[in-house]
Amino acid sequence: MAAVPPLWRYFVTDLSGLGITDWSKLASQRSVDVVLNAPLYMSGVVPSDNPQVNLTHTSDGYNDPYLAEGTRLLWGMRKELDILPFYTCRAATMIQLVEDTAEQDDARSHFVGWDPWHYLLSRPICLLNGDLPGENGITFVNAKASVIIATLLRNTIVNQGHCYLDAGNGSRVGEGSQYADWGGTVEYTGYLDSTVVLSGNTHFDRGISVGAAWKQITDLGVCDIVLNPIFDQGHRANYLCELNVYAQAGVTRDEQIFAWDMPGRTLTGISRQQNGAERANVVQLYGKFPLEANEQDASSKLKFGQYWSSESNADWDANELTYYALNQIQMRAMGRQTVNFTPAPERAPRPWQDYQLGDRCPVWASQDKFRKLLDVY
Repeated sequence: MAAVPPLWRYFVTDLSGLGITDWSKLASQRSVDVVLNAPLYMSGVVPSDNPQVNLTHTSDGYNDPYLAEGTRLLWGMRKELDILPFYTCRAATMIQLVEDTAEQDDARSHFVGWDPWHYLLSRPICLLNGDLPGENGITFVNAKASVIIATLLRNTIVNQGHCYLDAGNGSRVGEGSQYADWGGTVEYTGYLDSTVVLSGNTHFDRGISVGAAWKQITDLGVCDIVLNPIFDQGHRANYLCELNVYAQAGVTRDEQIFAWDMPGRTLTGISRQQNGAERANVVQLYGKFPLEANEQDASSKLKFGQYWSSESNADWDANELTYYALNQIQMRAMGRQTVNFTPAPERAPRPWQDYQLGDRCPVWASQDKFRKLLDVY
């Protein structure tokens, strides 16, 4: 009987993209965790005494073992096709955590890799000439969100070096001013939104990282950042991802249903938490005097009474105050509802093949057995 190929293949290279080894049949406890507007990470465990783990790699001059922290890139290839190329790249990371443990006569090495967003948490925001921000930080005025995000990326690439992320080199003439030279390559095929403009001032304090600045923008609720993993050994051997900026990532997929005790029965377990302690239907924010913003939700106030959330931050400008207040009202007016579920692998929609990061899929639970009908996206 022919061997069944593994669902995930783990491919390891040095920082230049030179192939070192393949852990497809060696790594156990393999996991890939994907969260919107946050770094992707992948992990696994390998036997420490295996030659594919502890042999010395000499080509890059560092003489580290095959598994090493800080000098290894790790790709995750998922089997999704029955014809060539069989596997699709779904995760691309730098290994930044290795833990060696031993019990009795067995030694194991646990590793974790993160995509370039995590690396950018160690890169400071700076100007194009390399200067770090002064006491007033960096401010963009009436700029596209995608341009702000890409500008911060380009500046760190120019001054602090390669960061394994491609945002293009300006060769896509005629597709919009947001497709400028961001320190990337001509092979870039990502998407940079042109519709989201942050009116007024968008301010970043000195001392924060590029990754934190990106998070500051996505926390406004105006756009989503998606780093699509790539595996292009022919042209971009040591690039891990392409930068994408969307007004809203994903689409609504009504046909991809997750259901418990309802037709489809694609879930084996489900839980719902409704937390009124995090409700806020009156949001009052204060910036530097006299700036302030107040947003309210009338229907929530009528049903539950008044729940206030007040916060003060002298660094917020008028633009940020408005975005934050609106975002808080949208997320918290009715309290926070969190749904967790366990798909049935043989029946549930397949990640990446049936739905992508940011997609909105219906989740159902029968009222006959659940306290209250669940019908959410």
